[in-house]
Amino acid sequence: MDSAQDVHALRADTDRRGDEAEAAGLDAPVPSCPAWTVDDLTRHVGTVQRFWASLVTSRSTDMPDFSAMSTSP
Repeated sequence: MDSAQDVHALRADTDRRGDEAEAAGLDAPVPSCPAWTVDDLTRHVGTVQRFWASLVTSRSTDMPDFSAMSTSP
């Protein structure tokens, strides 16, 4: 897969997950993450995507600072 295909797949997956979140409702529980709601999960996924997007767009070669990411709601 080339980078254009990667971006297309990521966008399609994100759109699908957004549709699923909307259908379930933001207050719905997430069975695989017992204390989380769909809102918590979508915020987490968005944070992770923005974190990696910032590294890719800046073409950073430094080790990522994972402490900047929150892992729980």
